[in-house]
Amino acid sequence: MKLPFPASRLRNSIEHLGPEALFLVLACSFGLGVLLANGPFQAPDENDHYARVFQLSEGTLIGERRGGAAGGELPKAAIDVTDTEGMPFHNERKMSRSLFVRLLHPAFVDWSKAPRVYESFPHTVVYGPAGYLPQTVAVFLGRHLRIGPLGLMYLARFAAFAASVALGYAALRTLPIYRWTILVLLVCPMSLYLFGSIAPDGMLITGAALLLALLVRLAMRRDVRVGPREQAVILVLAGLLSAAKPAYLPMAAVAWLLVIPRLGSLRGRMIFSAATVACCLLPVLL
Repeated sequence: MKLPFPASRLRNSIEHLGPEALFLVLACSFGLGVLLANGPFQAPDENDHYARVFQLSEGTLIGERRGGAAGGELPKAAIDVTDTEGMPFHNERKMSRSLFVRLLHPAFVDWSKAPRVYESFPHTVVYGPAGYLPQTVAVFLGRHLRIGPLGLMYLARFAAFAASVALGYAALRTLPIYRWTILVLLVCPMSLYLFGSIAPDGMLITGAALLLALLVRLAMRRDVRVGPREQAVILVLAGLLSAAKPAYLPMAAVAWLLVIPRLGSLRGRMIFSAATVACCLLPVLL
């Protein structure tokens, strides 16, 4: 029997797409599927990430400590929506239609008049705003459109997903070698799962891939000097990653080691070194 679509044609089609195009196809299909299939607040610590994003959308960068707890004052409706009746860590409990309808109400809220309560979310209140920028913008706009708490959660999810996919696409376009290998890492199940979460981890994975791509491209162009624009892009990206999670700070050190030898003057090296400290080290310390 002759197959309707032979394996050779499939392979040729995939090779013709290129890794960045294939990434878009896989991420936008399977990634969106996971985002929609995953119940509200069922990603790891998503309720705490939601509270932190809501806090940042109101302009509060530093949390508040009360007694032995850390968190902040938030609208009561934004806290109540995170109650999924003990579903986390209990696989036998599933999202039901009645529970989803309860979380969906109210669909619209005047957030400026909503009653407020203090909520503790110590795991995320200490996180800097760098890893939450797309989610914060989405929730900020949604609040002013009076979208309800569950709608804000999905807005934050879609914003994080769009940013993760955009960074991953840029990384694969920039990387000069091992593009298919990085593609496999970016579309593995855990990566796709994190793309559709409010947590910043999806963007950190793809952001680190983009920074890695820039550094690899720089390392392969040994006879080319680094211009101010490329320096700025590397510093901003390394600074955002380091501020979001200090574990990425060593990548800023690698960037410094690669860029410094390409700068022609002592003045340029001093300026880049000072900028590295200001963009990468100081935000982590703060």
